[in-house]
Amino acid sequence: MRSASLTPAEVARRCRYDCDSRCCRYITIVLPAPRCKADFDELSWFLAHKDISVYVEERRWHLEVRTPCKYLNEANLCTIYERRPDICREYDLEDCEFPARPSHSLHFDTKEEFDAWRTDRKEEKRRRARGRSAQPTRGSP
Repeated sequence: MRSASLTPAEVARRCRYDCDSRCCRYITIVLPAPRCKADFDELSWFLAHKDISVYVEERRWHLEVRTPCKYLNEANLCTIYERRPDICREYDLEDCEFPARPSHSLHFDTKEEFDAWRTDRKEEKRRRARGRSAQPTRGSP
């Protein structure tokens, strides 16, 4: 549903002043879920870079690159508004993340956070595997 109840001026005011044009300050790329060591290493490498986050939303992995659109001016206005890409035109203000980021099932801003989660995940898998192998088989006393 589009933000039909707001006038274009109200939408512009909300974007410019209320949320500082947040959606114009990053891009997000959907990634394949990591499956092997090389996949996890790649995510760790991404997070070793400035202004990068990795998060999981609805079981889909995303790479967020915080970089402002080069067409956003100092006043948080789009300088190519009439020629902006369709993805910008189709963005619904109802989806706006103002005033804060949404919560994700997993979210990492640093390599250290991700590596710690990965280590904990590996250890949990080991504990579960040991627990299964320690259980008696059917018919055993």
